Amino acid sequence: PLKFGCRMSVTETGTDDANVFIGLSSVNSEGILLDNGGGPIGTYDGVGFFKVDSKGAGAPTLTNSWSCETSFATTQSTTELTAANSLDKNSHISTSGTMQILEFLVIPTSSTLMDVMFFIDNINVAKHTDVTMTTPEEMHVVLAVQTGTTANEIITLDWCYCYQTR
Repeated sequence: PLKFGCRMSVTETGTDDANVFIGLSSVNSEGILLDNGGGPIGTYDGVGFFKVDSKGAGAPTLTNSWSCETSFATTQSTTELTAANSLDKNSHISTSGTMQILEFLVIPTSSTLMDVMFFIDNINVAKHTDVTMTTPEEMHVVLAVQTGTTANEIITLDWCYCYQTR
């Protein structure tokens, strides 16, 4: 199994202008996030949480909602954490300046498949099952923020970990 977690906050100068990705990705450059609230790019290997600004083409159903994503090359599975989609039936949003713990657990179920469980503040909020990951690229811990305006948007990281047991 592989486990990732961090305690962090996003401080937004504008109410909902930050585009954020936090997790593991084969792309570790500023190009991980698309412009105009488009979310993560369409081709990468990785697992993570993201939120988009509410003004772009990829605007979420719920302002400032977190989404979970697994990606293998061009195939993504995404869950926006609204009350309807979240396992605990609660909405999970990023509140400006508030620390949150974001974690995921990756459990291989075969040589090519894995299950991924996502947690926010120790609550299991989503699960992606039978995710194909046949020959993933090397992945990096990524914490990325992109502003939807000219104002500064800030990620504050208290701690972060990533480990794998074999």
